Amino acid sequence: MLWESAQAMTVLGDSLVLMPASVVFVAVLIRRGKHALASAWMNTLFAGLAALWVVKIVGVIFARASGTALVSVSGHAGLAALFYPSVVLVVIASRSVGGWVSNRRMILNGLWVVVAALVVAIALSRVELSAHTPIEIVLGTILGLSFAAGFARSGRAAVALPSRWVLWGQVAVVAGLAVGRVAVEFSGTNLEEHTQATATILIRMVAWVW
Repeated sequence: MLWESAQAMTVLGDSLVLMPASVVFVAVLIRRGKHALASAWMNTLFAGLAALWVVKIVGVIFARASGTALVSVSGHAGLAALFYPSVVLVVIASRSVGGWVSNRRMILNGLWVVVAALVVAIALSRVELSAHTPIEIVLGTILGLSFAAGFARSGRAAVALPSRWVLWGQVAVVAGLAVGRVAVEFSGTNLEEHTQATATILIRMVAWVW
């Protein structure tokens, strides 16, 4: 029962779900006229994804160079810690939840509790499924939360409207990443194996240059 629950929960942190969800999130922001905020979110998403991938690669290279156990930060935990709090931040900023009742603060606090529980559950599911160690999910969660905090700061400062070409270029990239992630899933490619293969290529390139 616990195994099945962990499998169901871990899906909510999978890029297969969160990349298409990010496209929907961006579409909602644009539809509501929040173009600067949409652009800020996409920049944060790009930076967060790049950071998670780079840290994974560095972890593989370090493990092979030092002969220590592999430290591969949890992408599920990191992406979940980036996406879900960011959505709540936008909801709070929009003042669209609880505006019709007197206990709006209680509703918003409840949202934070639910999101925190969700992020923790996704992270713990990776340990239960033996996909990552506790330190790897902690590192992934911290990385994701740091980018969510960056989005909060950039979102408050996002007042200049991006050009139409920049905005739709960003949308195209996010949509392309989502489509690519779905294609990878249906192709049967293992992303962890792909990451390790990329690290192997980089190690060989560095060794050849050195």
